[in-house]
Amino acid sequence: MSVLTVLEKAGYLVIWVQSGEKAVETVRATANLDLILIDFNLGSGMDGAQAAGIISAFSDLPVIFLYSPSEENNYKIGEIPCYGYLLKGSGGYIIQSAVETALKLFNKCQSFEKKITILKNKENLLNEAQRLAHIGHWHWELTEKALYWSSEIYNIFGVNPETFMVSAENFEKLIHPDDLKQFLEQRQYMLDHELDKEIEHRIIRNGGEIRHVIERAKVIRSENGQAISVMGTVQDITERRLAEETIKKQLSEKETLLKEVHHRIKNNIGSIEGLLSMQIKSLVNPETVSVLQDTIGRVKSMGILYEKLLISDEYKECPAKNYIETLVDSILALFSDSRITIEKKIGDFNLVSKKLFAVGIIINELLTNIMKYAFTNNSNRQITIALEKVKKRVTLTVQDNGKGLPEGFNMDSAQGFGLKLVRMLCEQLDGTFTTQNHKGVRSILVFRI
Repeated sequence: MSVLTVLEKAGYLVIWVQSGEKAVETVRATANLDLILIDFNLGSGMDGAQAAGIISAFSDLPVIFLYSPSEENNYKIGEIPCYGYLLKGSGGYIIQSAVETALKLFNKCQSFEKKITILKNKENLLNEAQRLAHIGHWHWELTEKALYWSSEIYNIFGVNPETFMVSAENFEKLIHPDDLKQFLEQRQYMLDHELDKEIEHRIIRNGGEIRHVIERAKVIRSENGQAISVMGTVQDITERRLAEETIKKQLSEKETLLKEVHHRIKNNIGSIEGLLSMQIKSLVNPETVSVLQDTIGRVKSMGILYEKLLISDEYKECPAKNYIETLVDSILALFSDSRITIEKKIGDFNLVSKKLFAVGIIINELLTNIMKYAFTNNSNRQITIALEKVKKRVTLTVQDNGKGLPEGFNMDSAQGFGLKLVRMLCEQLDGTFTTQNHKGVRSILVFRI
């Protein structure tokens, strides 16, 4: 009753019960309690220690025990969360101080436990994230020669955290023997120089399984620049490496298949060209022979392009200079006119094969027309072919010194198949084509890339 009086005068709201059973019942039924002050000796029935033990099983309220010197060794509190002892008969100041101290200590403990819970939750989230990403983190204290691993590293290396002794020496035993020397050299280089490092190597797990990992590390140095510790991560990249190898294999197979396809197309083009050449030999009609010669020129331009693509590392593009020069020589060979001098001014650049093919067909048509119609009896027969690229614009110029275009000639209304083909290909290139009399005939094609 004296303790009750002191606490109520100090402003506390106190619930007073007179037995251990009643104490347990009251704590169960009452919300917002802050502290339990309980006497060891509660008379008959449950004593204070027993009551506090039962309460501690379902509540974490702080407990202060009241005792007298004669009761000091009669009761054992075991695991009960005791926050102090108060001697019976103590003065009001001591009672108040004991309660206030217990409440402050309890609040600090609660705050500390919350922080621990938050840290554990964060650690669990970090461990789960590392597990999902197959990434573990480690810390190596160089001065103490102590190495720390997160739980995921044990999973990556396939070792039991309860039996595997983590150390730099034991870690090195897990590295693939063929990679160990290079790993040690790279690690030492990182320690000797002020830089972060990324090291990729293989490991051998229990059972002989080989895995690929990548380690990223940062060196922590003292004020005088000496390396004192290293922190970093280990990531299992085996699946990525296997996927890359599979992709490389598939890519190699597709490249081989593509080359085979190009070879077959090239051979088919050659067969078509051969059949047309054989057909010409059996014909006597000049017009039919001329038409077939034109067709052979077009087929040749396709065959030459495929041949250039076959020896190129890039199937989408092809060197314009090599292709055009070879094409021009093959077209002139169809006519076998030794009186013609041809000047080739072809820029050294690449073009997309689709655009280059269109340019080749246009050159074939223009050259074929020149060989058929431009020259009469003049012995000084000259042809100039120029192809240049300035930034994103390509210009093709074909010039001859022949007799020129007939009077009233209009390119847009020309009905010949070859000129129709030229107009159509110019549209595909989204370019402009002009042809005019200029010391013979000058034809200019301009398009953007």
